[in-house]
Amino acid sequence: MTTRKWLSNSEEVLCTIPAEDKVAVIEVDGGQLNGTKTLGVLWLAQQDVLTLRFKSIVTDSVFTKRTFLQKVAKLFDPLGFLAPYVVRAKILLQKVRASGTDWDEPLNAELNEEACQWFGELSTVAQIYVPRCLRLSDAEELELTELHMFGDASADAYGAVAYTRCLYASGNVSCCFVCAKSKVAPLESFSIPRLELMAALLALRLGTSVAKALDIKLFNVTFWSDSMNVLCWIRSCSRTYKPFVANRIGEIQQLTNPDQWNFIQRSKIQLI
Repeated sequence: MTTRKWLSNSEEVLCTIPAEDKVAVIEVDGGQLNGTKTLGVLWLAQQDVLTLRFKSIVTDSVFTKRTFLQKVAKLFDPLGFLAPYVVRAKILLQKVRASGTDWDEPLNAELNEEACQWFGELSTVAQIYVPRCLRLSDAEELELTELHMFGDASADAYGAVAYTRCLYASGNVSCCFVCAKSKVAPLESFSIPRLELMAALLALRLGTSVAKALDIKLFNVTFWSDSMNVLCWIRSCSRTYKPFVANRIGEIQQLTNPDQWNFIQRSKIQLI
């Protein structure tokens, strides 16, 4: 079997591959790009970056619950590059559900305006580029790779994001986005500290997957939260709390050491 569809960010490698065995140039929205797609993520080989490109979605002047969900479902973002953007659509869908709107019933004026505004910002997605490589060039001697997990929550949603921090022999430091995940808050009433705890648990589970993929020991991962309540819970005995808190704190304490959890000011989280 002959292996085909080769693509590389190295011109030297591409020169050794016959033209018929190289990956074909793909076309997105009328523009040709030297890249390839995997699970909806586009790799631009020449720039060596990851990005997302979607075909233009024709929006309606008046949305129904069904048409809005159909169009949102066309966006596939496995690594969470668009987590802050996509979670807004999830929140809007939750509002539509809470309003009691039927599947083919037009949304009310307020919800329809939010839907139109959300789709109007979709064109800016193509401006997001994430470096594929999590470190600097091979010329830099790598000394240490750290994984940092951040979790945060609000009354509407909560999420987690992973970053790597690489230290080099030259003294240089590089930080790169790895992935992110977001979820909407449940419809039933939850206090902010409990939502912050759910964000911390999400950061733990996401960090476990990322650490395994990057071959980093979980006890070397650093976790960050802006909730002092969560940090106090983690540093105390889980059996003293009610089941909701106790079960989540128990999972966190089972997989990590309390010393791995640190406080970060909210203003700094917003800048990340």
